[in-house]
Amino acid sequence: MNAEQPAGRRKSELPPLVVRNARPEDAEAIARLIAKVYPPQLRYGPEVVRGPMTNFPQGQFLVEHDGTVLGYAATFMIDEATAMGPHTWPEITNEGMGSNHDPAGDWLYGMEVCVDPDQRGQRIGQRLYVARKRLATRLKLKGIVFGGRMPAYTRHAKRFATPEAYLEAAAARKVRDPVIGFQRRNGFAPLGVLRNYLPGDTESGDCAAHMVWRNPNHPANMTDTDPI
Repeated sequence: MNAEQPAGRRKSELPPLVVRNARPEDAEAIARLIAKVYPPQLRYGPEVVRGPMTNFPQGQFLVEHDGTVLGYAATFMIDEATAMGPHTWPEITNEGMGSNHDPAGDWLYGMEVCVDPDQRGQRIGQRLYVARKRLATRLKLKGIVFGGRMPAYTRHAKRFATPEAYLEAAAARKVRDPVIGFQRRNGFAPLGVLRNYLPGDTESGDCAAHMVWRNPNHPANMTDTDPI
């Protein structure tokens, strides 16, 4: 833990990090976390946070410590053609409401992940990614798809002719992008760049890395290794 240990309490007595499904009553706290993580043009309020909880309650997760929300992830199910094709965040999420959730969809779409920047080093983001993978596996989905921010892109844009070239370099660790690096370490691979993905995301040049994790337990992703 990064926080100073309270006097008189042993480390083993401190409240643990808890990963659970987010509930409507958490919306205010989640909105405060979003406001802490994102610049004003990318923030949204509790009424939007509650949308995915209404449409797909089991796909919304948070990490909390002693009642304080430190991380949040939102997902919904979507068909393959939509998940793999060109799209923007407002289009595919219906402005963050998650109302495009398709119970018959074969992919889990990750529409949001945010972690308190003051709580780094506690693997909060990794815990949220694990919760998503477990959900996709339990629902027997093909995997997880999302558009991930590229917050270091504009700092390095002069070195690369296109955002695609930047993504390729970042995925190959030739340039450091903390978000893409984290996703790669968690088993996600780039499909390409989604342009105009999130209007107002100037750090990413309004682009996103189209990322995929393929469920190794799904028949579509299994390779037959039996001898002929």
